[in-house]
Amino acid sequence: MSDAEARCDRFCHGTKTMNDERRAASIRSGLRWGLTALFLLRILAQPLANRIPALPPFDTWQGSHLPYPLLLASQFVIFSLMVWGNLRAPELRAQPRLARVLTIIGAAYFVMMFVRLCVGLVWTDAPVWFQRPLPAFFHLVLASWMLLMAREWGRPHV
Repeated sequence: MSDAEARCDRFCHGTKTMNDERRAASIRSGLRWGLTALFLLRILAQPLANRIPALPPFDTWQGSHLPYPLLLASQFVIFSLMVWGNLRAPELRAQPRLARVLTIIGAAYFVMMFVRLCVGLVWTDAPVWFQRPLPAFFHLVLASWMLLMAREWGRPHV
């Protein structure tokens, strides 16, 4: 069978080779690390907002009344968990129940933050919590990372 026939067979019949699985795992890893880097940029950007005029004002980065030191500490904990998860993902063994729970939580989180973002963009008299697109966007980043981790726990590794 030629290489083109093998690719056609994989496409038509849904069979995957070891290289296909490794390529998909590499793409998922790149996405997870990219989302982690975006979250790190968010952590670093807020305190720099008062010094760099090109960045949005400090207050627009925060969507809650949580004191900034507590917010910053929680962000570093989340960032640490993301890095730990990214480093451990290749070694994770399949845990379908955990994957389902993370998928449900991650999907609900994503939908709620997407609705928050849309309401804030469409409804001009929306409460302040809805009118802050930056926090909503970065919550979408976290939800996406959570969904990717759920995917890792839901499949056997090669």
